[in-house]
Amino acid sequence: MEKIFFKNTREKMVGTVSFVFRIRRLLLFVCIACVVLSAIKTYVVGGTRHLVIPKALSIKKETENLIIVPGHGVWKCCDVLRKTRRRREIDSLLGDTCWVLENSQKGGRSVKYFEKHIREGVKLLEKDPNALLVFSGGKTKEKAGPVSEAQSYWWLACTMGWYGVSGDVSSRAATEEYATDSYQNLLFSVCRFKEITGRYPRKITVVGLEFKRKRFVELHRGALEYPEESFFYVGIGFGSSEFTDSAYGLFKKDPHGNKTPELVEKREKRNPFKRTNSFAVSCPELEPLLAQEKKTASPYIPPWKHPQAK
Repeated sequence: MEKIFFKNTREKMVGTVSFVFRIRRLLLFVCIACVVLSAIKTYVVGGTRHLVIPKALSIKKETENLIIVPGHGVWKCCDVLRKTRRRREIDSLLGDTCWVLENSQKGGRSVKYFEKHIREGVKLLEKDPNALLVFSGGKTKEKAGPVSEAQSYWWLACTMGWYGVSGDVSSRAATEEYATDSYQNLLFSVCRFKEITGRYPRKITVVGLEFKRKRFVELHRGALEYPEESFFYVGIGFGSSEFTDSAYGLFKKDPHGNKTPELVEKREKRNPFKRTNSFAVSCPELEPLLAQEKKTASPYIPPWKHPQAK
């Protein structure tokens, strides 16, 4: 009887120990699975951003289309986002706290649209192998230091792994770092395209806020006398029913933005680091537009109307 008792006790102990070991193995498996899933989530959510290494521009001779993403603020959380592993943390680092903004841009909605502009620009670049993407925007924010809007947009796209698009789009994405308003976003980006490719674009696509559509399509395009049939605008966020384009009337009276005090003062305010571009050297055909402040500006002959300048 005693032997049977000890035998049963020993069997129970062995069974208990075996159960504990099975539980430990299960917990270990769960922990490993959590680590793996966390790693997968980091790379999938961030678009394999940790694997993306910045590369130099590599432009094909067939490049003839320009995609412009105008900047509206300066994103400043590049290094932090690279170390982030949680979706909630990523969302917060794409929020207002990681941007240098005007007061009117705060509240969360604006920066979501800014990020969508970047994403859409990259997607359009993926679809068009003969396009160059230009993030446009100067060093407009004193609080951001000497960091341009364009540069911060480029780093956001890079940090997000260029949104997982196929192909090496990063080698076809450039920056234009002098523009201080929407007219300069267009004009200077065209010049930047010429600097890089040696020609002027056959097609231009601008990705921006919807309420600025008419300003770009009617006024800025018109000021450059760029063909309407070759100019496209992708509007994302803040339609005309939500916002009134207060600058439309100003640019309608002053297409180049160099005479109206309000537009001139805004450019000066958005150039706290006193930077000057040299586009008149690389784009002599556009010198009359780039030198509108000078009384000696030559007559403007749109380069897209005389092939020898292309």
